[in-house]
Amino acid sequence: MRVTERELNNYYKQIKKLLVCKRSEQKKFICSFADNVEEYLKDHPDTNLTELQETMGTPQEIANEFLANESADNVKKKISIFKLILILGIIGLAMFGIALLYAVIESHYANFGHADIYISEIIKLLPDNKLL
Repeated sequence: MRVTERELNNYYKQIKKLLVCKRSEQKKFICSFADNVEEYLKDHPDTNLTELQETMGTPQEIANEFLANESADNVKKKISIFKLILILGIIGLAMFGIALLYAVIESHYANFGHADIYISEIIKLLPDNKLL
């Protein structure tokens, strides 16, 4: 049974999901890989998906091979950029939380006021200046 267009598209999507790189690099790689698959299918028109994956590789194998060819510096750079974005996001959420808490407290003071009661005032209010 011949490989259908739908199976090929699904195969390419699975590979694309496993690639850790920029979208432009993914597109280049998938286009190049698709050209190789098309050449193979021209020479072997009755190939099914299983045979194609045995010859070209499973999506995981293809992604692993792609990553093996990526330089370690590029992978480290991508990971460090992700960490930076994650840290900045956490800091941003913390600042937002603090600002929200401040706004809630200020709103409470504006609605209900806030009183500074000193101990000397409390003592004056007690009958006969007796402490409890």
